[in-house]
Parts: sequence; C-alpha cells; structure tokens
Amino acid sequence: KGVEVIATLFALKAAVPDHVLLNRGNHEDEHIGRAYGFFDEVMSKYGSVTLYDKIQDVFALLPLCTIIEDEVFVVHAGISRVRGTNLGHIAGIDRARLRTTVKAASDAQQGKGHKLSARNLFLVEDLLWSDPANPALDPGSERDMEPNAARGAGTRYGSGYVRDWLRKNGLKTLVRSHQCMPKGWDKIDCGQGTACYTVFSASDYDSGGNDGAVLVFEPGSMGTPTVIEYQSTPETNTMRSRNRQRLVDLICGHKAELRVEFKRVAGRRRLIRVGEWAEALQRVLQLKVDFRPLRLELVGMPLLVGHTRHDMVDWALFLDRYRIEVTIPGGG
Repeated sequence: KGVEVIATLFALKAAVPDHVLLNRGNHEDEHIGRAYGFFDEVMSKYGSVTLYDKIQDVFALLPLCTIIEDEVFVVHAGISRVRGTNLGHIAGIDRARLRTTVKAASDAQQGKGHKLSARNLFLVEDLLWSDPANPALDPGSERDMEPNAARGAGTRYGSGYVRDWLRKNGLKTLVRSHQCMPKGWDKIDCGQGTACYTVFSASDYDSGGNDGAVLVFEPGSMGTPTVIEYQSTPETNTMRSRNRQRLVDLICGHKAELRVEFKRVAGRRRLIRVGEWAEALQRVLQLKVDFRPLRLELVGMPLLVGHTRHDMVDWALFLDRYRIEVTIPGGG
C-alpha cells in the first residue's frame, strides 16, 4: 500500500506543514521504485506513468536531512566520505535534478555526464545508502570510512567519523534509519557527548518479529531522546502469516502447471516481464490478485543488470524457490 502511505503523508504535510517533516530515503528513487514494486503498484491502481513521474518529482524535492533544536542531525543513512562536507554543502545541492542516486556518482566520475558534480552525487549517495560500523562486532572500526560492500552503494563509517563530523557542525546526535533493528532501535556511543541512533519504525518487518520504535526529542533534551518501542498486534501477524502460507502452498501445489505456463509465455526466454509473470500466476492459481506489488516478496531480489532489467523475472529461479519438504518421523 505504498500509494496510500505516500498519499497520507503528503496530505498531512499539506494540512500541517510546520509539524510534518519528510526526509528523502534511498527508496525515493525512480529506479528503485521500479525495481521494488512501487511502479507496478502505481500502474496497477491508476495505469498512469505520468502519476509515477509526478511522485518521483516530489521525491526529488524532499529534503536530504532535518536538524532538530540545532543538536540533532536526522538523515536516512549516514554521513559522507566527501571531505569537508558540512550542512551548507548539503543545503546547496540542486535536489530537483536528482531523481535517482543509483550509479549516478560513479557514472559522473567516469565522465558519462550528469547535471550534478560527482562530488555532490557521492554526497547524496552516502546520505541515503550508508551504514555505521558496529563497534561491538568490529572493535577496530572507529576510524573506518570505506565502501559499503553489503549494499553496493554508500559508505561504512566508524564512530570516530560520526563524532568528528557532528562536532565540526556543532551537533550532538545523528539519527538515521535504513536498517531493521531487533528492538526497533540501536545506539552507538561515539564519544565526547555524541551518539549515533538507528531507529526502525516498522515492527515485524517481513515477518521477522522485530519491534518498531520511535524517538522523541523534548525541548531541552540536549540531543538525547526518549525511546518508545512497540509491536504490531498478534492478530495482524497471524493473519499475514496465514495468507502468505496459503499462497506458498498454492505455488508449491501448482509448480508443474506454472512451469508449463511460464514456458508457454517465455518461449526461449529465461526472463519474462513482471506483468507476464503476474498474469501467469493469476491464470494458473485462479486468483484475482495483482501479484506485481508482491514480486519482491515472492521472487526475491530482482535482477539488476545495469538497471535495465528491473521489470524482469527469472521464472525458473522463481519456481526453484518453492519446494515441498517431507520429514519422516524417526528418519535420518
């Protein structure tokens, strides 16, 4: 329900603009929206590429960060590898020209051309795609500032860099999201009165059982928040799990018919369009369900080959994910 969520947020922003502040995240991106189902959702509900483009225009205009009480820096992912970066540099970026951050910086660096400089593109990429190094898991990571290999974009930054950047800009606390946390939030003490908080508001994300959390900064809190944790209701979790399991059971029970249908649709192709995949599921399973928004959940990570195949599904790999396992009591 991405359309309903963003429509609600836009309506709240229009109604009380001084009380609703929206930052841009890494999924507010025209390529990522196509790769992860938002484009499919817009098309299935409204059939309008123009509407999708208009939403992306708004996403490009969203602020990259928010400052609370001159103490707290709120951003989607983290700080940048670009030396000398300050709040003025971030404010000066022509955001309207940046509808996508995927590969934009590396393309500009290789001379492929872009409306923004490679420096600014790397800065935006880092703000939206980076992750902090966890000192509990990597005690020697305080001074790390390296490519974020886990995501293929942004940086992996150490607590020492956070401390230095916050102090340089007269701030005390970095608040970011971008990572699911078991209890909904996490804190890294960066030293000298500075800290990095990760907050993730979606509880039971992808049926993972995690808590959700919000941070509350009261006037005079000196950059230290009150944390509120919560969990979605058991009834909601149970219903979602049951529906997912029924769908998995249907796919497993109709694998042979699906294979025949996919072969008929694909011919000699290994990749088929998302729309072809969704319609084949509807025909075989006899369900009046728009499967396109469920592509990521059912298929897994989409194929991103130079960002040209975000709307394709490898039907054979999709079927291979669904297997019925039989356990014999007392067997090995």
